[in-house]
Amino acid sequence: MADVFTTTSSGLGSNLVTLAYDKLIETNLRILPKFREIADKKVGSLTHNGSSIRFQFNTDIADTTVAGATLSETTDPDSVALPATTYIDVAQLELGRSVLPVKKINLMSLANIDPWVANAVGYNMTKTLDAAVVAKLDAGANIVRVSGGTGAVSNVYEGVGTVAAKTAIQAADTIKSAAIRTAVTKMRSAGVQTKAAGMFVAYIHPEVSNDLRTETGNNVWRTPHDYQNAAPLFGGELGSWEGVRFIETANATNSQAGSGAGGSQTRVYHTYVTGAQALAEAVWKEPGMEIGVVQDRFNRFNPVGWYGIINWSLYRTPALVRIESAASGRPNA
Repeated sequence: MADVFTTTSSGLGSNLVTLAYDKLIETNLRILPKFREIADKKVGSLTHNGSSIRFQFNTDIADTTVAGATLSETTDPDSVALPATTYIDVAQLELGRSVLPVKKINLMSLANIDPWVANAVGYNMTKTLDAAVVAKLDAGANIVRVSGGTGAVSNVYEGVGTVAAKTAIQAADTIKSAAIRTAVTKMRSAGVQTKAAGMFVAYIHPEVSNDLRTETGNNVWRTPHDYQNAAPLFGGELGSWEGVRFIETANATNSQAGSGAGGSQTRVYHTYVTGAQALAEAVWKEPGMEIGVVQDRFNRFNPVGWYGIINWSLYRTPALVRIESAASGRPNA
Protein backbone atom coordinates (compact mmCIF):
# COMPACT_ATOMS: atom_id res chain seq x y z
CA MET A 1 0.00 0.00 0.00
CA ALA A 2 1.38 3.42 -0.97
CA ASP A 3 2.07 6.07 1.66
CA VAL A 4 -0.32 9.01 1.83
CA PHE A 5 1.49 12.26 2.49
CA THR A 6 0.09 15.12 4.52
CA THR A 7 1.39 18.19 2.70
CA THR A 8 1.16 21.95 3.04
CA SER A 9 -1.71 21.99 0.53
CA SER A 10 -3.70 18.87 1.41
CA GLY A 11 -5.25 17.30 4.44
CA LEU A 12 -4.34 19.00 7.71
CA GLY A 13 -2.05 21.46 5.91
CA SER A 14 -4.76 22.83 3.60
CA ASN A 15 -6.36 24.70 6.50
CA LEU A 16 -3.41 25.36 8.76
CA VAL A 17 -0.75 26.50 6.28
CA THR A 18 -2.08 29.82 5.04
CA LEU A 19 -0.98 32.99 3.29
CA ALA A 20 0.92 35.33 5.62
CA TYR A 21 0.68 39.12 5.51
CA ASP A 22 3.13 41.82 6.52
CA LYS A 23 1.13 44.01 8.89
CA LEU A 24 3.26 47.00 7.99
CA ILE A 25 1.38 48.63 5.10
CA GLU A 26 3.59 50.92 3.01
CA THR A 27 2.40 54.01 1.18
CA ASN A 28 2.62 54.37 -2.58
CA LEU A 29 5.39 56.41 -4.15
CA ARG A 30 4.57 60.06 -3.59
CA ILE A 31 5.62 63.39 -5.05
CA LEU A 32 6.01 65.97 -2.31
CA PRO A 33 3.97 69.17 -2.76
CA LYS A 34 6.07 72.26 -3.54
CA PHE A 35 3.95 75.04 -4.98
CA ARG A 36 2.23 76.55 -1.96
CA GLU A 37 5.57 77.98 -0.86
CA ILE A 38 5.41 80.35 -3.85
CA ALA A 39 2.61 82.29 -2.13
CA ASP A 40 4.79 84.67 -0.11
CA LYS A 41 2.17 87.46 -0.05
CA LYS A 42 -0.08 86.93 2.97
CA VAL A 43 -2.85 88.92 4.61
CA GLY A 44 -1.24 91.79 6.53
CA SER A 45 -4.02 93.34 8.64
CA LEU A 46 -7.53 92.00 8.12
CA THR A 47 -10.53 94.17 9.05
CA HIS A 48 -12.91 91.21 9.45
CA ASN A 49 -13.64 87.76 8.03
CA GLY A 50 -15.56 88.84 4.95
CA SER A 51 -16.66 86.82 1.94
CA SER A 52 -13.60 88.09 0.03
CA ILE A 53 -10.29 89.69 0.93
CA ARG A 54 -9.13 92.78 -0.95
CA PHE A 55 -5.42 93.39 -1.42
CA GLN A 56 -4.61 96.98 -2.40
CA PHE A 57 -1.71 98.65 -4.19
CA ASN A 58 -0.69 102.27 -4.07
CA THR A 59 -0.62 103.92 -7.48
CA ASP A 60 2.35 106.12 -8.34
CA ILE A 61 1.99 109.73 -9.45
CA ALA A 62 1.87 109.54 -13.24
CA ASP A 63 3.88 112.64 -14.21
CA THR A 64 7.59 111.94 -13.73
CA THR A 65 8.87 114.46 -16.31
CA VAL A 66 11.43 117.10 -15.47
CA ALA A 67 9.15 119.71 -17.04
CA GLY A 68 6.30 118.79 -14.70
CA ALA A 69 8.57 119.08 -11.65
CA THR A 70 10.37 122.32 -12.64
CA LEU A 71 9.64 125.13 -10.20
CA SER A 72 9.42 128.87 -10.78
CA GLU A 73 11.26 130.91 -8.22
CA THR A 74 8.32 133.29 -7.69
CA THR A 75 5.27 131.05 -8.26
CA ASP A 76 3.77 128.58 -5.82
CA PRO A 77 3.04 125.44 -7.92
CA ASP A 78 -0.32 123.68 -8.06
CA SER A 79 -0.49 120.38 -6.23
CA VAL A 80 -1.51 117.14 -7.90
CA ALA A 81 -3.95 114.52 -6.63
CA LEU A 82 -2.68 111.20 -5.33
CA PRO A 83 -4.13 108.45 -7.56
CA ALA A 84 -6.65 105.94 -6.24
CA THR A 85 -5.39 102.53 -5.19
CA THR A 86 -5.73 99.49 -7.40
CA TYR A 87 -6.77 96.16 -5.89
CA ILE A 88 -7.17 92.42 -6.23
CA ASP A 89 -10.10 90.61 -4.62
CA VAL A 90 -9.67 87.00 -3.50
CA ALA A 91 -12.91 85.12 -2.87
CA GLN A 92 -13.39 82.32 -0.38
CA LEU A 93 -12.77 78.79 -1.59
CA GLU A 94 -14.12 76.12 0.75
CA LEU A 95 -12.24 72.86 0.28
CA GLY A 96 -12.39 69.45 1.87
CA ARG A 97 -12.75 65.71 1.44
CA SER A 98 -13.77 62.97 3.86
CA VAL A 99 -13.84 59.20 4.24
CA LEU A 100 -16.21 57.16 6.39
CA PRO A 101 -14.65 53.91 7.68
CA VAL A 102 -16.98 51.77 9.76
CA LYS A 103 -16.07 50.36 13.16
CA LYS A 104 -16.24 46.77 11.92
CA ILE A 105 -13.29 47.17 9.57
CA ASN A 106 -10.99 48.06 12.45
CA LEU A 107 -12.29 45.14 14.51
CA MET A 108 -11.81 42.68 11.66
CA SER A 109 -8.67 44.05 9.97
CA LEU A 110 -5.31 42.33 10.38
CA ALA A 111 -3.80 45.76 11.19
CA ASN A 112 -5.00 48.99 12.74
CA ILE A 113 -6.22 51.11 9.84
CA ASP A 114 -6.42 54.46 11.71
CA PRO A 115 -2.84 55.55 10.90
CA TRP A 116 -3.34 54.70 7.24
CA VAL A 117 -6.64 56.62 7.10
CA ALA A 118 -4.98 59.71 8.59
CA ASN A 119 -2.01 59.38 6.23
CA ALA A 120 -4.20 58.98 3.12
CA VAL A 121 -6.46 61.91 4.00
CA GLY A 122 -3.53 64.17 4.87
CA TYR A 123 -1.72 63.41 1.62
CA ASN A 124 -4.89 64.04 -0.36
CA MET A 125 -5.11 67.46 1.29
CA THR A 126 -1.58 68.51 0.39
CA LYS A 127 -1.92 67.24 -3.19
CA THR A 128 -5.23 69.08 -3.64
CA LEU A 129 -3.79 72.35 -2.33
CA ASP A 130 -0.76 71.96 -4.59
CA ALA A 131 -3.03 71.42 -7.61
CA ALA A 132 -5.07 74.51 -6.72
CA VAL A 133 -1.92 76.67 -6.72
CA VAL A 134 -0.70 75.19 -10.02
CA ALA A 135 -4.03 76.10 -11.64
CA LYS A 136 -3.38 79.75 -10.71
CA LEU A 137 0.17 79.60 -12.07
CA ASP A 138 -1.07 78.12 -15.34
CA ALA A 139 -3.41 81.09 -15.77
CA GLY A 140 -0.51 83.58 -15.86
CA ALA A 141 -0.27 85.63 -19.06
CA ASN A 142 3.54 85.94 -19.21
CA ILE A 143 4.76 83.09 -21.41
CA VAL A 144 8.05 82.03 -22.98
CA ARG A 145 7.76 79.20 -25.50
CA VAL A 146 10.39 77.04 -27.14
CA SER A 147 8.85 76.01 -30.47
CA GLY A 148 9.07 75.50 -34.21
CA GLY A 149 11.20 72.38 -34.08
CA THR A 150 14.36 74.51 -33.98
CA GLY A 151 14.36 75.55 -30.33
CA ALA A 152 13.40 79.13 -31.20
CA VAL A 153 12.29 81.17 -28.18
CA SER A 154 9.37 83.60 -28.34
CA ASN A 155 7.58 85.43 -25.55
CA VAL A 156 4.76 87.69 -24.47
CA TYR A 157 5.24 89.69 -21.25
CA GLU A 158 2.71 92.03 -19.68
CA GLY A 159 0.85 92.22 -22.99
CA VAL A 160 3.92 93.05 -25.09
CA GLY A 161 5.36 90.66 -27.67
CA THR A 162 4.13 87.72 -29.70
CA VAL A 163 4.38 84.16 -28.53
CA ALA A 164 4.17 81.13 -30.81
CA ALA A 165 1.13 78.87 -30.57
CA LYS A 166 1.38 76.05 -28.07
CA THR A 167 0.66 73.62 -30.91
CA ALA A 168 3.89 74.80 -32.57
CA ILE A 169 5.95 73.08 -29.85
CA GLN A 170 7.60 69.97 -31.30
CA ALA A 171 9.49 67.11 -29.68
CA ALA A 172 12.83 68.77 -30.51
CA ASP A 173 11.85 71.97 -28.68
CA THR A 174 13.44 71.15 -25.33
CA ILE A 175 14.16 73.92 -22.83
CA LYS A 176 17.02 76.29 -23.62
CA SER A 177 19.09 78.58 -21.42
CA ALA A 178 17.88 81.36 -23.71
CA ALA A 179 14.37 80.82 -22.34
CA ILE A 180 15.64 81.26 -18.78
CA ARG A 181 17.54 84.40 -19.75
CA THR A 182 14.44 85.82 -21.43
CA ALA A 183 12.31 85.30 -18.31
CA VAL A 184 14.96 86.85 -16.04
CA THR A 185 15.51 89.81 -18.35
CA LYS A 186 11.81 90.63 -18.52
CA MET A 187 11.36 90.44 -14.74
CA ARG A 188 14.44 92.53 -13.99
CA SER A 189 13.35 95.13 -16.54
CA ALA A 190 9.98 95.35 -14.80
CA GLY A 191 11.57 95.88 -11.37
CA VAL A 192 10.49 92.49 -9.98
CA GLN A 193 12.18 91.71 -6.68
CA THR A 194 14.05 88.45 -6.17
CA LYS A 195 12.89 85.79 -3.72
CA ALA A 196 15.86 84.10 -2.07
CA ALA A 197 19.56 85.01 -1.81
CA GLY A 198 19.14 87.66 -4.48
CA MET A 199 17.76 85.18 -7.01
CA PHE A 200 14.51 84.27 -8.66
CA VAL A 201 13.17 80.75 -8.09
CA ALA A 202 12.06 78.30 -10.79
CA TYR A 203 9.99 75.13 -10.33
CA ILE A 204 10.94 72.66 -13.04
CA HIS A 205 9.91 69.13 -13.98
CA PRO A 206 12.73 66.53 -13.67
CA GLU A 207 12.42 65.64 -17.35
CA VAL A 208 12.93 69.30 -18.26
CA SER A 209 15.77 69.88 -15.81
CA ASN A 210 17.62 66.97 -17.39
CA ASP A 211 17.50 68.75 -20.76
CA LEU A 212 18.61 72.06 -19.24
CA ARG A 213 21.58 70.51 -17.43
CA THR A 214 22.74 68.57 -20.48
CA GLU A 215 22.28 71.36 -23.04
CA THR A 216 25.32 71.74 -25.27
CA GLY A 217 26.91 74.80 -26.84
CA ASN A 218 27.91 78.17 -25.43
CA ASN A 219 26.35 79.94 -22.42
CA VAL A 220 24.71 76.78 -21.08
CA TRP A 221 24.43 75.17 -17.64
CA ARG A 222 27.89 74.46 -16.33
CA THR A 223 29.86 73.67 -13.17
CA PRO A 224 29.70 77.13 -11.52
CA HIS A 225 26.02 76.60 -10.81
CA ASP A 226 26.96 74.44 -7.81
CA TYR A 227 26.73 75.95 -4.34
CA GLN A 228 29.73 76.14 -2.02
CA ASN A 229 27.39 74.71 0.61
CA ALA A 230 25.75 71.50 -0.63
CA ALA A 231 22.83 71.61 1.85
CA PRO A 232 20.39 73.32 -0.57
CA LEU A 233 21.12 70.63 -3.14
CA PHE A 234 20.22 67.95 -0.64
CA GLY A 235 16.99 69.89 0.07
CA GLY A 236 15.74 69.45 -3.49
CA GLU A 237 17.36 72.35 -5.28
CA LEU A 238 19.44 71.63 -8.36
CA GLY A 239 21.54 74.75 -7.98
CA SER A 240 21.48 78.18 -9.57
CA TRP A 241 21.88 79.36 -13.13
CA GLU A 242 21.26 82.70 -14.87
CA GLY A 243 20.17 84.30 -11.59
CA VAL A 244 17.59 81.57 -10.87
CA ARG A 245 17.50 78.88 -8.21
CA PHE A 246 15.95 75.67 -9.55
CA ILE A 247 13.68 73.30 -7.62
CA GLU A 248 12.54 70.02 -9.17
CA THR A 249 8.96 68.85 -8.88
CA ALA A 250 7.10 66.28 -10.95
CA ASN A 251 3.83 68.09 -10.09
CA ALA A 252 4.57 70.74 -12.72
CA THR A 253 1.85 70.72 -15.38
CA ASN A 254 2.54 68.59 -18.44
CA SER A 255 0.15 67.33 -21.09
CA GLN A 256 -0.03 66.36 -24.74
CA ALA A 257 -0.78 69.86 -26.05
CA GLY A 258 1.95 70.46 -28.64
CA SER A 259 2.23 69.56 -32.31
CA GLY A 260 0.84 66.35 -33.72
CA ALA A 261 -2.27 64.38 -32.83
CA GLY A 262 -3.33 61.37 -30.83
CA GLY A 263 -0.65 59.35 -29.10
CA SER A 264 2.12 61.09 -31.03
CA GLN A 265 1.13 64.60 -29.93
CA THR A 266 4.05 66.40 -28.28
CA ARG A 267 3.94 66.61 -24.49
CA VAL A 268 4.39 70.18 -23.24
CA TYR A 269 5.95 70.89 -19.84
CA HIS A 270 5.52 74.05 -17.76
CA THR A 271 8.43 75.61 -15.88
CA TYR A 272 7.49 78.44 -13.49
CA VAL A 273 10.01 81.24 -12.91
CA THR A 274 8.90 83.35 -9.94
CA GLY A 275 9.88 86.55 -8.19
CA ALA A 276 8.73 88.04 -4.89
CA GLN A 277 4.97 88.28 -4.37
CA ALA A 278 4.04 86.49 -7.57
CA LEU A 279 1.19 84.82 -5.71
CA ALA A 280 -1.07 85.92 -2.84
CA GLU A 281 -2.67 83.54 -0.37
CA ALA A 282 -5.83 84.39 1.57
CA VAL A 283 -6.71 82.08 4.46
CA TRP A 284 -9.98 82.09 6.37
CA LYS A 285 -9.34 78.66 7.93
CA GLU A 286 -6.03 76.92 7.54
CA PRO A 287 -6.67 73.48 5.96
CA GLY A 288 -6.22 70.63 8.39
CA MET A 289 -7.49 67.26 9.54
CA GLU A 290 -11.04 67.04 10.89
CA ILE A 291 -12.55 64.20 12.92
CA GLY A 292 -16.30 64.29 12.33
CA VAL A 293 -19.00 63.70 14.93
CA VAL A 294 -20.22 60.10 15.12
CA GLN A 295 -23.99 60.34 14.85
CA ASP A 296 -25.25 56.80 14.28
CA ARG A 297 -26.93 54.83 17.08
CA PHE A 298 -24.06 52.40 17.61
CA ASN A 299 -21.09 54.73 17.00
CA ARG A 300 -20.09 52.61 14.03
CA PHE A 301 -19.45 55.32 11.42
CA ASN A 302 -16.26 57.30 11.98
CA PRO A 303 -15.89 60.29 9.62
CA VAL A 304 -12.34 61.50 8.99
CA GLY A 305 -11.44 64.24 6.54
CA TRP A 306 -9.69 67.49 5.86
CA TYR A 307 -11.24 70.94 5.60
CA GLY A 308 -10.19 74.51 4.99
CA ILE A 309 -11.23 77.86 3.56
CA ILE A 310 -8.42 79.27 1.47
CA ASN A 311 -7.71 80.72 -1.95
CA TRP A 312 -4.92 82.15 -4.07
CA SER A 313 -4.54 84.83 -6.71
CA LEU A 314 -1.78 86.03 -8.98
CA TYR A 315 -0.59 89.14 -7.17
CA ARG A 316 2.27 90.93 -8.88
CA THR A 317 1.74 89.60 -12.39
CA PRO A 318 5.20 90.63 -13.71
CA ALA A 319 6.73 88.30 -11.10
CA LEU A 320 5.61 85.08 -12.82
CA VAL A 321 6.84 83.78 -16.16
CA ARG A 322 5.79 80.36 -17.45
CA ILE A 323 8.19 78.60 -19.81
CA GLU A 324 6.63 75.95 -22.05
CA SER A 325 8.80 73.34 -23.76
CA ALA A 326 9.09 69.70 -24.70
CA ALA A 327 11.27 67.09 -22.96
CA SER A 328 13.59 64.71 -24.76
CA GLY A 329 13.13 61.89 -22.25
CA ARG A 330 9.37 61.83 -22.66
CA PRO A 331 8.45 63.63 -25.89
CA ASN A 332 4.84 62.44 -26.10
CA ALA A 333 4.08 59.49 -23.81
